[in-house]
Amino acid sequence: MSEVAVELSATLLDAITARAVVLDVDGAVVSLNRAWRDYEALRRVRIGLGIGDNYFEAVSTDDAPAWWGGSRAATGILSVLTGRRARFTMDYSVLGVDGEQWFELGVEPLAHEAGGVLLTHTDITDRKQAEESLIVRALHDDLTGLPNRALLHDRIAHAMTKAGRRGHNTVVMFIDLDRFKMVNDSFGHAAGDAMLVAVAERLRRSVRYGDTVGRLGGDEFLVLCEQVSSEHEAVVIVERILKALDEPLRIDGQTIYPSASIGVAVDSQESVGVETLIANADAAMYLAKGNAIRRYAIFDHSLAAKTADRMQDEHELRMAIENDQLRVLYQPQLDLATGTVVGAEAVVRWDHPVRGLIAPQDFIQLAEETGLIVPLGRWVLDRICTQLADWADSGPLGSAGRVWMNVSATELASPSLVDRIIDTLASSGANPAQLGIEVTEVALMHYPDVAADVLARLESAGVAVALDDFGSGHASLAYLSRFPVAAIKLDRGFVAELDSGDVAKAIAASIVTLAGGLKLEVIAEGIEKEAQVESLLRLGISRGQGFFYAPALPSDELAAYRVS
Repeated sequence: MSEVAVELSATLLDAITARAVVLDVDGAVVSLNRAWRDYEALRRVRIGLGIGDNYFEAVSTDDAPAWWGGSRAATGILSVLTGRRARFTMDYSVLGVDGEQWFELGVEPLAHEAGGVLLTHTDITDRKQAEESLIVRALHDDLTGLPNRALLHDRIAHAMTKAGRRGHNTVVMFIDLDRFKMVNDSFGHAAGDAMLVAVAERLRRSVRYGDTVGRLGGDEFLVLCEQVSSEHEAVVIVERILKALDEPLRIDGQTIYPSASIGVAVDSQESVGVETLIANADAAMYLAKGNAIRRYAIFDHSLAAKTADRMQDEHELRMAIENDQLRVLYQPQLDLATGTVVGAEAVVRWDHPVRGLIAPQDFIQLAEETGLIVPLGRWVLDRICTQLADWADSGPLGSAGRVWMNVSATELASPSLVDRIIDTLASSGANPAQLGIEVTEVALMHYPDVAADVLARLESAGVAVALDDFGSGHASLAYLSRFPVAAIKLDRGFVAELDSGDVAKAIAASIVTLAGGLKLEVIAEGIEKEAQVESLLRLGISRGQGFFYAPALPSDELAAYRVS
């Protein structure tokens, strides 16, 4: 080869950005390009490759780099040198100055009579990192970084296989956050995302080392516990999770009280399969929603029928709302001194085609847990406003009486509640002054800032607010002074004890005194005896309701109602 040709070949070789070396048919180094000579990481492994050196001997020393791969590279290079392969590639990594770096070794035959091969070592670190990132994203939740359903499925399958060989129990816990939609609706999706991230971290801290916490999506999480010795050990973990989640969160200046319902499923030695195990935990969680005390349930086969019944109830309640199978009844509120009807509490009944009239305590909780409470509340509001417009001034309540409607914590946290009430009043022609909203202490205490804003807007619209079941929770009148509440409804538990002890009377007297100072009206609930009426009047409580006077009545019966 002429000097010009040799110089041209060297120039072309140096133009290759990858590290390159030319070998002759015997494996001797013919040429090294600039990138090869300058590569510091290669120098650190002390190969010291030079012109004329045998490539295979140089990289077969004790200082051979990790990429040499126990002769895999040598076998590939020789296969091209001998013509058994047209080309050869392999990926390898080395620890460079910037951490782990990835390269692709390429072997191509030289197209001239002397033979030989061209080796290139191309930096593919960026590509490898991108591939790794794609794999991580494919198997992990973007928001929390937790394993997603696909990775959870794989880990559960592996755990169940291992448990079957060793006789251990595999436990899956299905976790669903309570009232998460309220957080999104009240504080925005950014706050909801922050809550999910905080919950994920609490779950990580609550489980044992080696357990897997994953997110299935939305507000649903899953915990995989391997090698669980007993059901008691699973319960200990569940209770630790519930305790951690119950701690209040401070997000964007708002205090949020998270809670969760947990379903637990234990893999038996018969091994039911991954999807069935998750479905069993989900079924148990669904029933845990109805357990306000424990908030968790452990799956057994009897739960399958209960879950099916509950799902059927949900379907039927949904159909009841859509097909007008609900009824609004009105329990009269009276001036206790005169017996005059001065208001009414609206209560909803489910007129089931088979089971007859169903009381609210038998389906309102189901409506809360399934989100049906919102369309149910919308249906009740529409009927009440239509009725108020029909009654107008000549109805049983006169021009000053109110119909009080119960509003759940879920509805209270909805930013659309006030607009919905105002729009329904306007479209029906009902007088806002004749509509009252009842909320519970629990509803106010869960989201006090949101509640204060909603109640203030209702007051501005002319709709009064009463605190229901006062005395059954933890609120105090001093606490309530921050809310625009017009009335409190004395819990029926106090009323029931008025004729049996001085303690209840003393508490009720204190409530009346403080309520008077805050200019709050007191309405007694659950009056069942004449003696209770007399005690209430002596305490200065002039309004009340209960079966002593009348149960909840249809609208036409309320219009005709008179105290006998």
